[in-house]
Amino acid sequence: MAKNSHYDFSKWPTKAAGAKPTIEQVNVSHAFGKPGKQSLALAMAMRPIGATANQVLAAVEAVFNVPGGRPQNNHRTRVIKAGYFTRLPMQAGGDGNHTCYAIKLTPKGQAHIDSGATYAAKVEAKPVKVVKAKKAKAKPVKAEAEPVQAEPVTEPVNAEPVLS
Repeated sequence: MAKNSHYDFSKWPTKAAGAKPTIEQVNVSHAFGKPGKQSLALAMAMRPIGATANQVLAAVEAVFNVPGGRPQNNHRTRVIKAGYFTRLPMQAGGDGNHTCYAIKLTPKGQAHIDSGATYAAKVEAKPVKVVKAKKAKAKPVKAEAEPVQAEPVTEPVNAEPVLS
């Protein structure tokens, strides 16, 4: 049975997903956090042939036994933007999906792996700014004005209309 330290590849769909990622590729992907589907998609993109969305879907469904997986692009996009990987130009995939994702580890990414830090720890290690609550200011209370009383009308009201 082909099993590495993270995934059981015994049900790997070679025809639909292509070659399995190597143990080294899986371990590198796990150094950047997001163990599970996201790291599997990242490891697949490190293969020499890269990975299409359809290949990732087939692999996720087989390895994790979940129907209707998703392409898992968010994590790969974040680590590329962070400079840990570069995206390689690839020809369109032959499985009906025209985008083939292939990535290569950069020197910054290798330094990250060599440091032993995890990507998730670096993302979550941002200092939290403590905001103190402002003390409520007492507003001065306006004195109420004394009510004005209307004077009664003392003139008699003429009930007859004036005709001109």
